[in-house]
Amino acid sequence: MKNRILKMSLSITTIAALSVAMLSGCASSKVAETVPETENAEAATDTTDQEVLPEAPYFVKGVYSCYNAADENPEKTFFYVFYDETSGRYENAVDGMGLPFTCEQKDGKVILTLGGEGEEPKDVLEVSSVENGIVKASYEESDSVLVFEPIPDADPDNFDSADYMVLPSESE
Repeated sequence: MKNRILKMSLSITTIAALSVAMLSGCASSKVAETVPETENAEAATDTTDQEVLPEAPYFVKGVYSCYNAADENPEKTFFYVFYDETSGRYENAVDGMGLPFTCEQKDGKVILTLGGEGEEPKDVLEVSSVENGIVKASYEESDSVLVFEPIPDADPDNFDSADYMVLPSESE
């Protein structure tokens, strides 16, 4: 009984820590840069330096490994599993914990509602690029860029991050 309570307590602590880590990028804020009106007009017509995003959806049915773009050798243990373009779950391979989410994808943004439809909190990802299925995005008011890399051999209907992370040498 004590082991069960300990495991439950550890799971709850892990979920709380993951939520804090996931949302920590929201703590920093961007400062708007003031540009004279004439420069704004020139910038609006010059798109050579700007990457043009494809139309939404940015995420489609599949499994995406999520990691910070600044990490040199990222541990790919955090996953977003999209059942379709509007729903899925995130999952941590370390403990298998995660939450379902719904999402709305439009105008360079992905609005994630954690816990399912109508639940709070809502997180907004601002998509900066989509190339070969790899989505780069930041949480609103964060300078940290996240990479969402599709895992081509993963089935979102049966995906289990803990099973996925087991290496052949560990399973023997």
